[in-house]
Amino acid sequence: MPPPQLSQIISAGWFYNAGSQTLSKTFTFANGFLPTWAFLQQLALYSHRAQHHPHIATKYNVVTLELHTDDEHSISDKDIKMAKKADSLFFQLTK
Repeated sequence: MPPPQLSQIISAGWFYNAGSQTLSKTFTFANGFLPTWAFLQQLALYSHRAQHHPHIATKYNVVTLELHTDDEHSISDKDIKMAKKADSLFFQLTK
């Protein structure tokens, strides 16, 4: 069962796929490759510390994240925290 904060994440632009139990969002960096790379580096450090690793697809200035907790076969609080962190990093790097 998805966590109660899911509606908040969806309203922030995340897509919830009920069939695959995943959250996904695409981030586009208008200033090109360097902010994209900074986002990926900071997200990687956070992921490592949290021991929760998203699926990442990237191409130049576009990053797509897909979140899912394999152990629970669902969305968990770890995914909600990761989504919030990704949104926060994106905001910091694009303001």
